[in-house]
Amino acid sequence: MSASFVAQEAQEELAAVISRLIHSLQKSDAQYLFLETFLQTMNREWNGIDRLRLDKFYKLIRMVLRQSFEMLKRGSWDESLVEQFGCILSTQVLSAASGAPSGIQFHILDIYMEELATVGAEELTAEQNFKFIDPFCKIAAKTKDHLLMQAIAHSIFDEIVDQSPFAIEDLMKEVQQQGGNVSDDSENKDLSKSKKSTGRQLNGKEAEKNGQNFEDDSEGTIEMPEDDGEDIGPVLQDVILSSNRGQRRCGVLQSFQNVYFPACQASYGVLFSEGH
Repeated sequence: MSASFVAQEAQEELAAVISRLIHSLQKSDAQYLFLETFLQTMNREWNGIDRLRLDKFYKLIRMVLRQSFEMLKRGSWDESLVEQFGCILSTQVLSAASGAPSGIQFHILDIYMEELATVGAEELTAEQNFKFIDPFCKIAAKTKDHLLMQAIAHSIFDEIVDQSPFAIEDLMKEVQQQGGNVSDDSENKDLSKSKKSTGRQLNGKEAEKNGQNFEDDSEGTIEMPEDDGEDIGPVLQDVILSSNRGQRRCGVLQSFQNVYFPACQASYGVLFSEGH
């Protein structure tokens, strides 16, 4: 066993120990202070790191991100904790004011969806997943950095599009489990009557009820089960309604425009043009 291999193992073990320190802190405020301080330190020291040693710090950032997701998992994915995590990610990494080097920004974008899936794939609902991509949507909507915008589109939205076929079955099971509690019986009866004659509008597309199967009609619309779509985020609704990869990407971007542009405009006073 070579000395370099032993040294690499020791460094990886040290990175794992550092990343798990977040669990030694009992209060969530202290845990988030640890994460915030770690990101600030990486931002400050990044340009002084020898390029031959960058891989070790990429590994450390990955481990800290994973343990941050583990922290949220132990907190039962509490919505307020997830929002606080997103706020730290935005202020310390994504926003222009953070001063984060592009190397850190792009690395976190590259690994974010992978690490989130590693920790939370078996537990997170569609609505909870939507909370985790919310910071990226808001930054993409208002940033003037086109490289960052493209990186977000590639690493976050393209990843959703590429992985969507594997998630549809689980999403439909989730909706079927939750659909019975969304509205009362009288509302369901009224909706059933209207759907039989006119179909149902979902994210701007006509969908009609036909058993429990999806079928394309002659006009390119897709028939949906009666209770589908109520609890699925707009991005994933368009993913389900699209019939191929190109159409799915258009659906994702359309939902991004419809949902996040107005929200960000209201919050930040930002107008979005086609050339943004």
